Amino acid sequence: MNVRFHHVHVRCPDARKTAQWYIDAFGARIVEDQVVDGGVHLGLDLHGTLLRVSEPRSWDRSMGPGDASTHFGLEHFAVRTDDLDALLAQLRALGAEVLEGPLVNSIGSRVAFVRAPDDVRIEVFTPADG
Repeated sequence: MNVRFHHVHVRCPDARKTAQWYIDAFGARIVEDQVVDGGVHLGLDLHGTLLRVSEPRSWDRSMGPGDASTHFGLEHFAVRTDDLDALLAQLRALGAEVLEGPLVNSIGSRVAFVRAPDDVRIEVFTPADG
């Protein structure tokens, strides 16, 4: 049996606005654009990873709030960069809040966590090996 990672999915009230943030922040590009069960559903290519951004479907309009705090369950996704400081400056300019860092973790990587639109927690890091 072949099993592999497929995508990350962000639910949000305005899929086009949220997708534009990921385009501006990380250089993602839209590869799918459709309406699914009454909500805009976009697929973004985030440098080889599929990021789905969608509005609630007609039958699940009562969504709970996002949570960019540390918590049990799926907590965050991460993006790697070769220039953490420049990326953090760009994310701040786009309205992201830096929640932690930048700091050097126990294996020597520089990391920071940001609150993105829709209260999504994202780790940005530069690995110890560059």
